[in-house]
Amino acid sequence: MKRIIFLLLLTMVILTGCSAATVSPTVTKTPEASMKEFSSKIASQHYSEAYVYFSPDFQKKESLEHFITTLGPVMYECKTFASLGSYPSPLKNESPDSAQLVYKTGSKVEDTIQLTLVKINGEWKLNDFR
Repeated sequence: MKRIIFLLLLTMVILTGCSAATVSPTVTKTPEASMKEFSSKIASQHYSEAYVYFSPDFQKKESLEHFITTLGPVMYECKTFASLGSYPSPLKNESPDSAQLVYKTGSKVEDTIQLTLVKINGEWKLNDFR
């Protein structure tokens, strides 16, 4: 009887440990880190993987299919999004749940890209860009 109770307890401990290990979410610590990962996905033309970096609000406006066939390739061709990680640290205006990043992409004043991100469940998601 003691052996059965011991085995049941051991099984519960093992199952609890395994489930805790698989549930832990990946959290992007900074908006810049999130955009560097997004940029890497665009540069490698993994558009469906890049799409997960968009906020739910953005995804309502832009379907995955349209992103894969149209917007993703345009982002790749213009090279701006594909090289965000290589630009110097952007100007940043950040609050706890939103951030605006401005990357200087060239020598002219107008050579910038402004990204608006929101923090959702601990992850920074791209909500808008111009």
